[in-house]
Amino acid sequence: MDIGIGTAKQIYDIAKKQGWIDQLRSLFKKRYKVLMLGSSGVGKTNLIQSLTRDMPDVIHYSTRTAGAPASSMEIHSIPFSFIDTPGQEAHESVRMHAIRKHCGSVDLVINVVCYGYHEYARGKTQAITGDGSIDPKYLEMNRTREISAVQEWNGILGGVAPYRLLTVIAKADIWWHLHEEVSFHYEQGEYFKALGAAKSLNPVVTPHSSVFHKLYGVGPLSGHFDEQNRILTRANLLKVIVELIGEGGANV
Repeated sequence: MDIGIGTAKQIYDIAKKQGWIDQLRSLFKKRYKVLMLGSSGVGKTNLIQSLTRDMPDVIHYSTRTAGAPASSMEIHSIPFSFIDTPGQEAHESVRMHAIRKHCGSVDLVINVVCYGYHEYARGKTQAITGDGSIDPKYLEMNRTREISAVQEWNGILGGVAPYRLLTVIAKADIWWHLHEEVSFHYEQGEYFKALGAAKSLNPVVTPHSSVFHKLYGVGPLSGHFDEQNRILTRANLLKVIVELIGEGGANV
């Protein structure tokens, strides 16, 4: 397992102190299936990698997931299977096929968002202005894209279901200075309202940062999010995953 010793110890100490390491070991005796959703460029693949790596490699914005690959891994000796889905609009049929195929057998749905700080092959010229700042119109366009993505699947995954919905706000290292604004958007604001039938899944929202990375390698970082924040949000993400699956997974 490729976890840095120092970071791993801090995460383990936090987990042990909060009492959920023992819960983790007792809950996960079988492989649990997690379905990953999110529009293109939000950081789904990096998030999966960050669960078992101290600092995953930055994925170039021209590299995008195709198909719906499954990643098997162990977190603290507990087996998981993460089903990644392509976020590109052109891959809607592949994505919807994966959602319909797995929605009856998943134990948790993780929906990854990033408050508009998406990266994709043809977006750099739209995102970065002449002075190196991020164009607000680019962010707003991508927030609208996130809402459209939710409306694509909320009717299928919403309603009575044996799984929960976890919304992970990725790239906290970029937007952390807007923490209250971002949290409101996903917990009560426009994005939450767009969940529709998926509100019945009692969605939980948590921040995360897989890796420190400027938008397209140029846009500024928040300046308010440091390594300790990254360790704590990562530990909290693992804790929330455990708690949500513990409330009732389809494959128990």
